[in-house]
Amino acid sequence: HTELQFAVQFHIVFSFGGNEYFFRFLKCASRREECRYGTSLTFTPVEGALPEYEPGQYVLIKTGAGEPFRPYVISQGPGEAFLRVTVVPSAEGKLPKLASLRVGEEVEMTGPEGDFTPDIQAEHPLVLLGGLAGIAPIVAILETLAVENPLRKTHVLYETASSETFALRSAMELALKGMPNAAGAVFFTAPLGTDRQGEAFDAEGEIEPDRLRFFCQDPDADFYIAGPEGLIARLRSALLSLGVIAARIHVLPLG
Repeated sequence: HTELQFAVQFHIVFSFGGNEYFFRFLKCASRREECRYGTSLTFTPVEGALPEYEPGQYVLIKTGAGEPFRPYVISQGPGEAFLRVTVVPSAEGKLPKLASLRVGEEVEMTGPEGDFTPDIQAEHPLVLLGGLAGIAPIVAILETLAVENPLRKTHVLYETASSETFALRSAMELALKGMPNAAGAVFFTAPLGTDRQGEAFDAEGEIEPDRLRFFCQDPDADFYIAGPEGLIARLRSALLSLGVIAARIHVLPLG
């Protein structure tokens, strides 16, 4: 498989004298085929403990000698005995090499990094927008909210091609069920003939400005957008045109 390119900047920090970044070897503990083109992998440390992280952060993973470190967003809320990442095709249809990793194989990891991390304890509304790989931070944030702040008003709008690329669907739905003031909507841009509207997805097409208008009425709402650069540019422009101030918009570009 060719490599998935994440449009995030990162650097490798060596640990000296107890600094916060360490290299760890992790073993692939399980694989779950989320959909035809999406796979979740869980990892456990070969020795020691997993790093602490905030929902929305990513780790850098190296799959073998001679391979570069590549960023993968952690796709679960904190507190588990394992670490989960989820791989889906990029906007160009490419899959990362990590997608072919087998159970029992080891990788090298450092991190976590990233500031796509909403204040979980805040009370003002939160709107999570995403597409393709953007499902990973969305689910990590939702799973954390469902445990730590389940009454927070939260809306999720997620865009992908079809059921074949909709990874972590069950995890997203389970988290939303535990949040009485939350709601989600799924948009398929190229639904299959077997994808039934109202069951597999809520609306056909892209997340358009008119669909965002309802969520822009509260001036205190925070907006977090994760996914391909084109989707981020489209949604950020739409939010700004609807009067959302730039400081309320947070983005995480993913391939």
